[in-house]
Amino acid sequence: MFGKIIEQIKFPVTSTINRSKEETIKKGLIKLLILSAIFAIINVINTLSKYSSKGWYSYLDKDVLKERRWEAIKDAGLIGAFFKTVLIIAVVIGVVAFLLWVISKIVKCKKEYSETLSMTNSFMTIIAAGSILNLIISLIFAPLGLILMFMISIYAGYTLIYAYRD
Repeated sequence: MFGKIIEQIKFPVTSTINRSKEETIKKGLIKLLILSAIFAIINVINTLSKYSSKGWYSYLDKDVLKERRWEAIKDAGLIGAFFKTVLIIAVVIGVVAFLLWVISKIVKCKKEYSETLSMTNSFMTIIAAGSILNLIISLIFAPLGLILMFMISIYAGYTLIYAYRD
């Protein structure tokens, strides 16, 4: 498992292309649902850890922070937000993969929907790992988390662009 992750980091385009040719639509849909659930969990954790004593809200008093945390938890509707996020992320991933497939058909490229879905899943896997790192680093220093997420988004975007192009 860790070998695949290290391979993805060292050779992102090659591993994305190889993986996209091996995967079927069934595997792609299972990964899509798993990624959607991971993003929903990240969203719930982000909601719960929104008001941290370090970072953006460090100027607030501890009692005010505690009160704002509980207000955020009450307002969040965590179970409903979880399933709504799963559905939204799954639809977004599916639509992006479909758009890439349509573009490949317009430019007369022989890419199947399972390949574009796999490439989109690989892109979202990198973004999910970056989001988890962002949560951890934002607890230490919030602006550093934003910079890290920006860098990871650029890395993932280039990986998707070059894997789709080849």
